[in-house]
Amino acid sequence: MERATGIRAGIQQGSLLVGGPIGGILVAGFGATNALWLDAASFLVSAALVATIVPRARREAEVEAPGRYFAELAEGMRFIWNQRVLRAIVLTVLITNLLDAPFPIVMSVFARDEFGSAADLGLMYGVFGGFALAGALAFSAFGHRLPRRLTFVCCFVVVPIFYLAMATLPSLPVALAALAASGLAAGPINPLLATVQYELVPTRLRGRVFGAVKAGAWAAIPAGVLLGGVLVQTIGLAATFLGIGVCYLAVTVYGFFNPAFREMDRE
Repeated sequence: MERATGIRAGIQQGSLLVGGPIGGILVAGFGATNALWLDAASFLVSAALVATIVPRARREAEVEAPGRYFAELAEGMRFIWNQRVLRAIVLTVLITNLLDAPFPIVMSVFARDEFGSAADLGLMYGVFGGFALAGALAFSAFGHRLPRRLTFVCCFVVVPIFYLAMATLPSLPVALAALAASGLAAGPINPLLATVQYELVPTRLRGRVFGAVKAGAWAAIPAGVLLGGVLVQTIGLAATFLGIGVCYLAVTVYGFFNPAFREMDRE
């Protein structure tokens, strides 16, 4: 399971590795509006590929009769509530997603103010995606041999170092180094959490439980994006980076003492 979830996360991070620099080059060379048209066209190509190439999944389990939406949603939420480790995961990721949500805003402002180039922004995204890809693939290869709780917490606590480094408004090489360290540490986090969820949640409940987990983890993202814009305009870029980094560090360090995370490790 660790290998499968690591490869899946690696594909996602690999798209950032490729797409970030391409996006920066397109914006710098053809303008933001034309880049958006090309991006929209890429979604049409993706939809066509799914419709024509991706095979239908075979259902190995018996298909249960469809129920009421809110009843099934409540069943999924009850399952999460009764699993202490799932509750802790949702709450932790909810907070860190709130703190990560301003990332595209603060990075765009940073690249504009310090370097004045969309290509540099694309390069920074590409470095983050490349090292996150390496972290995910490393987890795919070795994750089944590692202690899960310690791996999760140690990787998570490295991520805010990027925000603290960016609070100094560093040069491009320093920013790239901070993004590389953060990306490498972030790579194993999502595949590790996915592995835990696949083991805990019965097949019959996976759709509703995974949907409820994703909804809970993403609930704070819109507020985080709005808050990020307000903070950058009100207190400035450096103070915003610093505030995010300090709060992020507090949340991740608490993971060392959170007893619920001990349930991640195999019996």
